[in-house]
Amino acid sequence: MGDVKGDCWLFKTGLAGDSLLAVKYGNNNKQFVNDIKEHPITKNLIFCGGYDVLGLDSTSAMLLCLNENGVFQFEDIFSYHEQKDEQFVATAYFKNNDFLYLRKSINSSFDKRLQPMVSQFSNNNYVNATKYGSTDDDELFCISKTRDKGFISVGYTKGFSANLSDVFLLKLDSTSLLGATSIVGINEPIKNQDNFSVYPTITNSEVVIENNSATQIHIYISDCLGKLIYQTKNNESVTKLDLSGFNEGVYLVTLSNTSFSKTFKVIKSN
Repeated sequence: MGDVKGDCWLFKTGLAGDSLLAVKYGNNNKQFVNDIKEHPITKNLIFCGGYDVLGLDSTSAMLLCLNENGVFQFEDIFSYHEQKDEQFVATAYFKNNDFLYLRKSINSSFDKRLQPMVSQFSNNNYVNATKYGSTDDDELFCISKTRDKGFISVGYTKGFSANLSDVFLLKLDSTSLLGATSIVGINEPIKNQDNFSVYPTITNSEVVIENNSATQIHIYISDCLGKLIYQTKNNESVTKLDLSGFNEGVYLVTLSNTSFSKTFKVIKSN
């Protein structure tokens, strides 16, 4: 490892921690790897990371493929013209020979903001990419497949009216690039299509319930084992529940009326 050069290393060990393989891959440019996945069919090892070109103040996203014995298969460098300082930060297996790669980019316009993208590749060839996020800094760190054959990614955002920064959750459907962005700030209301909100989700005193449905609702609080601890009903637009006397733990707040029932999880802390 030199001052202006970095190489990628592959280490393979046995169950006892003994070294089975050590392979170095690199050239005169700095390269780094953020994630590695094994292809379920070919057993090739897919690396994703970044590639710094000497003399240029920018980083491009890099894919590197080695077989299970560490023998080089291919390398590709990718960059969008309107972006700079890009890298692939994580990868997820899609189907057949298709992979999704989570890309981090810094917009090269005046705002220099961080911008996440999800790129789809088939047979190691670029297919398309979709950008997600707000008009402020957003960053995603991992991407994983879900039971509905879609994907989920999590990170942080400074946009979407965040207070400093909030958790940023991105859910993709099984077509891979059609997604919905959600912000999961701890002290923000949990809202749903039936016009109810519950916040904060972590509290040492009270929980606020907003009822915008103009109907009477029943409110039940149970512990994590389902034991009913408290119940009430009203048609107030705002109800404040005092949890200061509750023990520390997880509680289930259920709201219901004649046509609706929804349960929210609240953590009581000391």
